[in-house]
Amino acid sequence: MGFIPGSLPFLNPQQEDIRQAIKRSPGVLFVNAKSRRGEEWFDHAHETLRSMGVPVELAHAFREPKALMTAVQKAVIDGYEEIYVGGGDGTFGSIANLVARKNVTLGVLPLGTGNAFARDLKIPTEVEAACKIIAEGKSYNVDLGWMGDRAFVNIATVGLTTHIAEGLDDRLKKKVGRAVYLASVVRALALLRPFRAELEVDGQQDAFEAMQIVIGNGRYHAGPFAIAPDACIREGKLSIYAVTGRDKGAFLKFASHLAVGKHIELDEVYGYHGVKGRLATYPQQRMVVDGEIVGKTPIEFRADPHAIRVFAPAP
Repeated sequence: MGFIPGSLPFLNPQQEDIRQAIKRSPGVLFVNAKSRRGEEWFDHAHETLRSMGVPVELAHAFREPKALMTAVQKAVIDGYEEIYVGGGDGTFGSIANLVARKNVTLGVLPLGTGNAFARDLKIPTEVEAACKIIAEGKSYNVDLGWMGDRAFVNIATVGLTTHIAEGLDDRLKKKVGRAVYLASVVRALALLRPFRAELEVDGQQDAFEAMQIVIGNGRYHAGPFAIAPDACIREGKLSIYAVTGRDKGAFLKFASHLAVGKHIELDEVYGYHGVKGRLATYPQQRMVVDGEIVGKTPIEFRADPHAIRVFAPAP
């Protein structure tokens, strides 16, 4: 599928008024065709944006994530001020550093399985509703997290989540969506081995046995569950928690409390808020960043406040 020139259709008076009021320059649309709904929704998203008066100059669906990243980088260099991207959390995490602190507003089309970044931004998963938010042209800045030199929009984790990510089947994700996580969680618990962790957050140092550590840029993870009661993608800090100990049965208690937002209150769960820090584990642990297995501990992390401008409803 090659680049598709985006000539605008006839606009009704109301659409023309919106376009004139916003005075927006042409944008580009890039979709990750390997995301759960990417390929099937590409044409629909393209036509919907154009029908709503959004001037899409170039549109392309990519089967290789690196090709999408290259296209976004080129669009930034070419001076496009609006870049609309369709994909899941991994897609947005992979391009975040390319648009951070640039004269670019990112349009988010949530086409993945978890879509936690879109949930943080209050962007619906229906394509028409997500396109409407872009067409309305309202935007604001949100935070970005960094794990070493890798940016992330949602979470970076070690422990149980790594085993879950290893067990996910992309073909099943496309077919059954979030249900694929259940079997992977059962498998992950069987493979999980506790590890020794040394965690520093804004100068505070702790050492403990752990089974899971979550470093969050936004509010939500694992679906609709808050990382912490006061976690926010606009507060300029990372929200962190660790499930400590060696008893895997503690995850049952943790899960029941997570569902009602009370997990941070458990004695087995340590919670933190901070701008920067460092995590070391013994033995080394592989990191999962926005759903992708990337790198190993030890690692330094930090918050990058208000680094990305996005089209979204008022916060």
